[in-house]
Amino acid sequence: MRTRPFCNVSHPIRWNVEAAGREFDWHFDTLKKKLIQAEQIPAADGSYSTKQICCALFGDIASERLRKTREEADHMALKNAVLRCELLPKALITQAMENIFVTIRQLIEASSMSTIEKKDLMDAIFNWPVAVRNVEQKVTKEIKFAKAAEENGENGSEAAD
Repeated sequence: MRTRPFCNVSHPIRWNVEAAGREFDWHFDTLKKKLIQAEQIPAADGSYSTKQICCALFGDIASERLRKTREEADHMALKNAVLRCELLPKALITQAMENIFVTIRQLIEASSMSTIEKKDLMDAIFNWPVAVRNVEQKVTKEIKFAKAAEENGENGSEAAD
């Protein structure tokens, strides 16, 4: 009794795009696009493994499951952060800030400061929407960089297949 499957091929099968297209009954151009979309990198001779071809054509269920699990974990983390009051809705915070600044503006206008002083103070205070937008852009960039670094770490080990 054999402990491993019998195989009459001494080394793994490699496919060029034309041969894989014929074997899997896919048009050359379509297969090439699928390989690019699936980020499958050919060997130095331009060939692909059977695993790479199948992944490009039929998807990679393990990666999809991992992606789904990560999304579920992210969703749960956000829910928990909201429940712990660590995150507040941007729209509500913006409305509260606008109400505060209306009051501040009324106080400044009613003050005995000179017109120039009032203008300078209001210019300094009322730049808060720009500051909020800058923070939002910075956080978005940091999240994108973190995701890219995480994906590169995973894809680096898959390139050898």
